Amino acid sequence: MGLVARIQYSLMAVAISVGLALVCSMSVAALVGSMMPMVFARINIDPAVATGPFVTTAVDIISVFLYFQIAAILMGI
Repeated sequence: MGLVARIQYSLMAVAISVGLALVCSMSVAALVGSMMPMVFARINIDPAVATGPFVTTAVDIISVFLYFQIAAILMGI
């Protein structure tokens, strides 16, 4: 995706921010997706029911935040 951004926008900062945001997003998704079922099981909430909506919402919010932070830092905004 970073390569596509580099080709389309011709700015290396955009390409790097897209690439880093994707890597960070996937890492956060894996971490949150693997930890939340254990947390919910520990507090006696059915992990099969509670994990899906919580993980989806948390990962979406964190991913957008990380993308904008990375883009702001790399582009000097």
